[in-house]
Amino acid sequence: IVRTQRPNYQSEAGWRNEAERPGYIQTNKLRFLRPYQLKAIHSLQAAVGEGKDRFLFEMATGTGKTLTAAAGQSAAIGPGRLILVVGPSGAGKDTLLGLAKAACADDPNIVFPRCVITRQASASEDNEEVSVGTFQEALARNEYATHWEAHGHCYALLRAIDDEIRAGHTVVANVSRTVVAAMRTAYANVLVVSIT
Repeated sequence: IVRTQRPNYQSEAGWRNEAERPGYIQTNKLRFLRPYQLKAIHSLQAAVGEGKDRFLFEMATGTGKTLTAAAGQSAAIGPGRLILVVGPSGAGKDTLLGLAKAACADDPNIVFPRCVITRQASASEDNEEVSVGTFQEALARNEYATHWEAHGHCYALLRAIDDEIRAGHTVVANVSRTVVAAMRTAYANVLVVSIT
């Protein structure tokens, strides 16, 4: 809500100074979503990340369903960029990502997250290997921004990428084509690079 009222509020002195912040909010009549409304939005984002495309907001009268639903429509995670690298197995995605990671090593604004996988990582991959049980437990705790299955194994990106993107960073990740549509809905700035 506040971003529609004052798009650059976070850069203003009254906001940055925590002692002045309450007065700044009151003077400018800034409105923020309440914690339960944010929880609803985060649930919506998680559902989108799981590939779901139908949602039901069920909230008591007077709790801001309309406002929450409207915020949900513009709740795509940003302002950073998400670069999704896709392509068939063996096309060289991990090799290219390794080269890109080395080239960007001095830039803290470009992040190459480790993928969580339920198989042994190859020498060219920088992935986190976990058991199927550990993977399923983390999935039940909503720890993944996205997940997919391929070739009998489970893959996921941790929700930590959301914080990176909210901080304005660029996140570069190797994913399955099957999650691209959901990622385009969940994130505000998505670029897909297809390696063939």
